[in-house]
Amino acid sequence: MEYEKCRDILFEQLDLVRRIGALQDRVYREAVGQDWAGIEEHFAVLDGYGRELAALEERREKAFPDDGGRGFYFLAARLAEPGRRELSDLYRKLKLEMLRVKAGGEALTGFIAASRAALTALFQAAFPSGPGKTYSPQGTQASGDLRSMVVNQSF
Repeated sequence: MEYEKCRDILFEQLDLVRRIGALQDRVYREAVGQDWAGIEEHFAVLDGYGRELAALEERREKAFPDDGGRGFYFLAARLAEPGRRELSDLYRKLKLEMLRVKAGGEALTGFIAASRAALTALFQAAFPSGPGKTYSPQGTQASGDLRSMVVNQSF
């Protein structure tokens, strides 16, 4: 039945969003503590979580299709009272948790942007002849010729 499928998917989504929030909080604490060792791996895991969340959302939409674009609560209203209440509560919890994660992500992005600006200002003050130079991931100065630049190491 569509109710059970949708409920199970909402539980999975809620669990996944909570894991995203927990990892995001960990990344924020590590960034504030300047523990950069595992940051790249954390971002890779967060990216995987994002793909998994999109797949779950697609599964939920297939199990509980929105024919006229009227929204989730309109569809839930078709169900009997106990099921309608449970799905509505789960969906509300999911949306609140997603808002919390979104706010945490914005705080993390703001912190990283402020840190980047502070470091840029520090390097400009310490090395005034150095702006505009490009460095490789290994720390060596890269060529100024950008004809063969590859973004993110792939096309």
